[in-house]
Amino acid sequence: MPVYPEIFEVSIGLQRASTELSIFCREASSAVEIAYPICRYTVVCVVPNGLQAWCVCRNVIWECFCALVTDEHVPVCFSSNDMHHSTALCHHNPSQCGFLLNLNEARHTAELESTYRHILTQGQNGSLHLTMPRLLRTFQRQLAAIPFGHAQLMPYFEGYCGSPRLRSLLGAGPVRSHTTAHPSHRHCSGMGRMGRPMHQQQITNYVRHASVALGEAANHRGTPNHHGDLSAADADILQTLAAGGGISRYAEIGLLEECNSCRLRFAGSALRAHIPTCMFLL
Repeated sequence: MPVYPEIFEVSIGLQRASTELSIFCREASSAVEIAYPICRYTVVCVVPNGLQAWCVCRNVIWECFCALVTDEHVPVCFSSNDMHHSTALCHHNPSQCGFLLNLNEARHTAELESTYRHILTQGQNGSLHLTMPRLLRTFQRQLAAIPFGHAQLMPYFEGYCGSPRLRSLLGAGPVRSHTTAHPSHRHCSGMGRMGRPMHQQQITNYVRHASVALGEAANHRGTPNHHGDLSAADADILQTLAAGGGISRYAEIGLLEECNSCRLRFAGSALRAHIPTCMFLL
């Protein structure tokens, strides 16, 4: 089973647990759930192998989790086999972020559905650029209204069906490199080709918020929370440093983090266990 960098761990887990379509929203800097598209004329779900054409017709793209670490757009790769089984995969081949949507399954399990009538098609000279600011403001107001401690791990972004497709992307498909080696843990091979990464603090805030929330949800369900312990990846990296070895720039991201309350620094994975018990928060 492929192992992906730890930065994508939370998003992968949430996507696998979701019954809805789940993609990364660059505008919201978060993985979100979106409503399954319904044909506005027949009022039935768009067939899974027709979702790519549906997105193209509306000038939108779905992005994979690689968007967490690059400012370049990383549209997913739609794939269908002879049995009409369709999936949406990571922009890169081999996958670098673990993004995987079973579109056939989502068609049957999704409870959220929408005709997206507010999104015009190419034939209607439509563009999401004018609609996005309004959708984003509404989404942010809804998140702000959620009581503290009840935040959704992967919130539903109502009205959002993908990011505006840039002119430079028109006619350009996903990167399909023919390498066969999977990236090692905490190291994403080819990251240098993906453009300038997001600021480290943005990545840290995303992982910290999502991981703490994921741990709280696990405890609420009575499931043991393994995210509070020092991860094996962090332990390996710290041992490498202690032995006088070197680590990559990517492995360094989020390795040591500061608690905003007591100002002590912890290994990124250990901080998630420290925050709920920090004496300055009690």
